[in-house]
Amino acid sequence: MTATPFADYKFIHWFEGNNILSTNNPYTFSVNTSRNILARFDRPPKFDTRMPSQTVQVHNVPVKFSFLYKGSDPDNDALIFSLLNDGKPEGSDITIQGLFNWAPQTNQTGKQYKVKVVLSDGFLSVTDTTTLTASNSITSIEELTKPKNYFLFQNFPNPFNPTSKIQFSIPKEEFVRLSVFNSIGQEVKVLVNQNLPTATYSVDFNGSGLTNGIYFYKLQAGGFTQTKKMILLK
Repeated sequence: MTATPFADYKFIHWFEGNNILSTNNPYTFSVNTSRNILARFDRPPKFDTRMPSQTVQVHNVPVKFSFLYKGSDPDNDALIFSLLNDGKPEGSDITIQGLFNWAPQTNQTGKQYKVKVVLSDGFLSVTDTTTLTASNSITSIEELTKPKNYFLFQNFPNPFNPTSKIQFSIPKEEFVRLSVFNSIGQEVKVLVNQNLPTATYSVDFNGSGLTNGIYFYKLQAGGFTQTKKMILLK
């Protein structure tokens, strides 16, 4: 007996009652009584979001990088995400719901990894492969205290030439973006673009390569946003 799937479907196996008989197609069997043999077909799931290849910033303390994969199944089967061990960065993992996490260590600086994520509906699976590169330099972030409120401090020194420290506080774990803009609103530097735990942090900003003038640094953490002005004076 041969099972012929419609377009977009794939043959899975032959079954009878609760028993899987064979994954062979065609399937040869004996009939010595009445039998009810069925073929199971399925359509594969698909990724709705894929993590782009990118460089992940390495910090002097573990800072978690996260990406949420999403998938769908044409037959509404339950989906499970998993991570292949082949080529993945040490310390990385993924939840069955698709949340990829990795906190690069300083000894991983400059290394490149192939991340292979498998999306399965229990019968069929698809694999997505992307490349993550740990940055060549280490960004220094110093955990100072555990605050109760969001706050962006004034940079010090200010005016500065060419380096200055920027401190900020977040009272709960958030995805944090700290960036610098010039006087016409163009983003010139991204200092932090990571998930961070509750703490007060100090980040070094190096303005070498930028011209003298007024700059703005902006903190975004969850629904909180704050901007302050600083002056580069060489």
